[in-house]
Amino acid sequence: MQHFVFGYGSLMLKSSRQITIPCGYHFPFILKGFARSFGYGNHWQPRSTWNFPLIGPSPVLAYPKENSAIHGILFEIQESDLPKLDQRESGYRRLEITGQKIQDYNKDTKGWIYIVDKLQEPTRLRPIIQSYVDVILAGALSHSTQMAEDFICTTRGWDHEPGCWLDDRKNPLYPRALTQINKESYDALLKKNIPHAIHKRIEFKP
Repeated sequence: MQHFVFGYGSLMLKSSRQITIPCGYHFPFILKGFARSFGYGNHWQPRSTWNFPLIGPSPVLAYPKENSAIHGILFEIQESDLPKLDQRESGYRRLEITGQKIQDYNKDTKGWIYIVDKLQEPTRLRPIIQSYVDVILAGALSHSTQMAEDFICTTRGWDHEPGCWLDDRKNPLYPRALTQINKESYDALLKKNIPHAIHKRIEFKP
């Protein structure tokens, strides 16, 4: 049996996946029947590895939604490695993807996605953090600029009151933050696609 996981956030970046599991075959994929948003689930708690002074962050979450679709990637994973990914994605529920052909040539294939059943929107105590967004953008850009723009434009939850989105690049709160990025190009993409929201992002000061 061949297993694939649908990555729609930090798991789109190969080096981020490699921290947890070996990286196998992967390819871009559009998953229908789900939407993506920043926020947190009822039972979601920050991992002990998060360097977080508030209640916790608002990561990217997927949830079932008719007539919606998410652009991301499918990556191959050994069945024996699924518990490692479950631990990394604690707070999410791993759901089998049904009703879509993942690989036409191999019917002995299972696909999985990590979701939440109920979504809470970002707040000042559970903000979006830029060091995490940068990892997602790096993953999307490793495939195409279009995928990065699709992530920005189709992900909900960006636009809230000031303080719900923190620029923590100088003092990263995300444990898998990237040390070298072209922040000017990342910000240019954000300003192009969500100018109304990025102006509400404020600098994180420990």
